[in-house]
Amino acid sequence: MLTQFIPIFCATVLIFQWAYELLLWLAFVKKEKGSTLPNTAPISIISCARNEAQNIPALLQALQSQDYSTSNKVLNFEVIIIDDGSTDTTWQILEAATHEFPELRIFKSDAFDSPFKGKKKALNIGVRQAQYDLILCIDADCIPISNQWVSIMANALLDKELITGYGAYQKEKSWTNTLVQWETMHSFLWYQLLAKLGVYYMAVGRNMGFHKALFLEACQHPLWQKLPYGDDDLLVRIAATTKNFGVVSNPLSYTQSKAPMSFQQWTQQKKRHLSTGKYYRKKVQFLLGSYALSQGLLWFCLLFLWSFCSSLSITLLLGRLITHLILLSAFQKKQNISIGLIKNLQGEFLWAIYNCIFAPYIFFKNYHSWK
Repeated sequence: MLTQFIPIFCATVLIFQWAYELLLWLAFVKKEKGSTLPNTAPISIISCARNEAQNIPALLQALQSQDYSTSNKVLNFEVIIIDDGSTDTTWQILEAATHEFPELRIFKSDAFDSPFKGKKKALNIGVRQAQYDLILCIDADCIPISNQWVSIMANALLDKELITGYGAYQKEKSWTNTLVQWETMHSFLWYQLLAKLGVYYMAVGRNMGFHKALFLEACQHPLWQKLPYGDDDLLVRIAATTKNFGVVSNPLSYTQSKAPMSFQQWTQQKKRHLSTGKYYRKKVQFLLGSYALSQGLLWFCLLFLWSFCSSLSITLLLGRLITHLILLSAFQKKQNISIGLIKNLQGEFLWAIYNCIFAPYIFFKNYHSWK
């Protein structure tokens, strides 16, 4: 009886996997139209910091070097940094920096009353203090990888009210870093390609932009106060539409931050990120959940059920894995992301295990600290 069920089981997995493979390839080859006119509007750049004394100088230096200036060579943006309860020398460093960086404005979150908690409180303060309608967000431990970051993101805000880019991590020689690099790239592949097909569900808070009015309106939504974090994904959930949301894919628009140093640090970060998954729209939950489940079952078939499957089934299972590795390589080449074939294969396998480990945080649990 069991042996009769196995071919049906494998066929179901194959149908799901090949359907998703086709979906991703269709999105990959679809061309997008972007604005060709340069944006010259002033912008507010906001960063929330807690105990970032080691990282603030690099961020400020990178922002001062951005190529987004007025006709008289004055930076056409302000930088707002909210110190959210730092206990190190973050505030002292910021105070000293204001003398050399006239566009820098600094605030302490505990000086303001707010109905919000965590990072959302600090971000809300920053947006309300912003002088300009266009807002860019970057984490305090991040830097733009080029001096074109502001310009590229600003141009995207000509056509869209809510945008996100890619938040890369620095490469290190460790097993944890390999997993972090692959999972970050894989997330980028999904939210970029699905957005091209009109399916939107997440943003990256360390590389995100929006119009001020859109953010302030979203803060009034009941979902906004569900978690002290999730300012990126929940903003997309509340305010994004097929017309106002976009993903910026230009490699010069990437930001980069230090990767989690240990597997424990990374898992804590993922618990926060995945806890927002239960607030995605139902169709998005089904799309992502069924893909993750079928991906895990594909590996289960290849590792444990191959002896019960027909040669055709095994060929199709392996063929799907190979075509997906080709897609990953093509995507990485297009986006100037270097991971490699072996690490892609490792990532595919580890991701199946990863979904089993973190499933409780997707469906049942909330993680209550933003840092």
